[in-house]
Amino acid sequence: EQTIDFFGEIAGVSFTPGDAEGLFIGNTDPKYGCILDFEQVRYHPPAINMEDDLLWI
Repeated sequence: EQTIDFFGEIAGVSFTPGDAEGLFIGNTDPKYGCILDFEQVRYHPPAINMEDDLLWI
């Protein structure tokens, strides 16, 4: 489970078409407004064999 915290209102949320491995969040804060871009990657700690463990970075 991951939590994404930021200041400001959400302008919109979208996933990349097709694979849905990219997440975009539009932030409308007057001072710090931006587009947040996250990518879902497969994460496998070297000592643990986990096939379906996913992580947003």
